[in-house]
Amino acid sequence: MPGQRRSPRNWTRNCCVCGEAEQNVRFKTVTIDSEIVLILLGGVFRGEATMADALDYLDRKPNSHVCRSHLKETLDTLYKRLEIRCPNDIRTCSAEKLQDTFKSMQRLRPHTTVQQFIKILYEFSERYHYWRAPGKQDLLLYYGVPKESEGDKEEEIKPKRLRQPRKQVLETDQHNNTFKVIEQDQFQLPKNENQGSKEEIPFPATCCYCSKPANRLCMIPVPNGADIRARWIAKLGDEFQQRLQPDLNFVCREHFSQESFHRKGRLSRGAVPISENEKVEVTYRIQGDEFLKLNEEKWGEKKKTAKIDLENCSGESSKNTDSDENVGSSKPPRRALKRAFSPIEKQLL
Repeated sequence: MPGQRRSPRNWTRNCCVCGEAEQNVRFKTVTIDSEIVLILLGGVFRGEATMADALDYLDRKPNSHVCRSHLKETLDTLYKRLEIRCPNDIRTCSAEKLQDTFKSMQRLRPHTTVQQFIKILYEFSERYHYWRAPGKQDLLLYYGVPKESEGDKEEEIKPKRLRQPRKQVLETDQHNNTFKVIEQDQFQLPKNENQGSKEEIPFPATCCYCSKPANRLCMIPVPNGADIRARWIAKLGDEFQQRLQPDLNFVCREHFSQESFHRKGRLSRGAVPISENEKVEVTYRIQGDEFLKLNEEKWGEKKKTAKIDLENCSGESSKNTDSDENVGSSKPPRRALKRAFSPIEKQLL
């Protein structure tokens, strides 16, 4: 009836080799004449058909439908007849066996030459080589002969009195070294210190990073996009999310690096406030199986050393020595020397 969708019919075809009727799904439609000849030739070699049946089929020239299993069987038959394992072996196989197969081919197609037959055979085997399952000999040649694993060998058990004594771990053998580790704690926002300032700030707003009030015209608004805000929260932590207000939020410009701004002072896209914590260099000492923490030193911090003013010290020391000499003698005081001499050098002078 018009307007109704008809179910597709499962058409059946007859195989050109075995003559069995199968559905289209199990058939392979072959349109190349040389491939049809090789498939029929493989059926003749296996004894499934005679040469007269093959010639009769080629004279009719109907639509060639072949069972998919015959493609693999044809390759196996040709490989076994020519004693080859892959398409590349066709050019180096025995000339006598190739000539015998070529004579059978000439009975079906008399105008075919040897060069054409080798080309047809090579193209057919290369196109349908994946249909052929590897044989036992192919697997042995590819993977090699399996060797006995060393774990299967029986180990010789020696009596305890014949074994070598175990090495005793002495205290002197245990290393006692030190090593330095750069540690970095999890980032934390500055504490919320609300110090009441008497100065009036125009357009006041509270920074969500340091919780300090400032002029919102000099601050940077927190983006409202879900992706960029999620990136900020992932960098700054959950405490930053708690400080966010439902309407507008701002962050001081000081909390961004200089590379985050363009030449005109505008914040670049995707910039995130500074979220790196201070690194600490910790020295550990290995004592046996334990790690002893020796000291902590901030990474990049210079050690404080006492500065000595050599010029002032030299002048003061020379004045002190001159005053001591002048107390016990009536000689006039000598001029201060440019360099502070030791008492022995002064006696020599």
